[in-house]
Amino acid sequence: MKYPDGSMIQVGDLIWWDEGHCVGYVQVIAEFKVEYANWGLGEPHIFVSNVHPFDPAMQSGIAYPESFFADEGIELLLPEDRVQLEQAAAHAHQMVATNFKFSTYSVFTDVRDGKLFEWVFIYRDDDGTELGRETVPVN
Repeated sequence: MKYPDGSMIQVGDLIWWDEGHCVGYVQVIAEFKVEYANWGLGEPHIFVSNVHPFDPAMQSGIAYPESFFADEGIELLLPEDRVQLEQAAAHAHQMVATNFKFSTYSVFTDVRDGKLFEWVFIYRDDDGTELGRETVPVN
């Protein structure tokens, strides 16, 4: 399977999805009929997760058919986006480290007038309970 730009999709890819409002990982690729039929699907799909850090053992997520990729904004993060995300995550993690210990986090964005305004990190404990949120403005 390929992204709208023609590049190949791989499990573990860090991508934009949900029209650019979420950053997550490709968890599963169900490209061939035997794969997507096992999920009860009628066409190729990928499964995307907004759980960070990436866990290759996770074999689920939100399913997107290949035909929805362009409309859903599913594409690889550009290198400059990754750097910006990594810097924002480091800042957010530092801010919450004194308040609680987290296991995972999710990354959302605040997009205004088509421009990324801030990163939103939601932190969870081992059982998925939300512990807190931290926002980091985009420079």
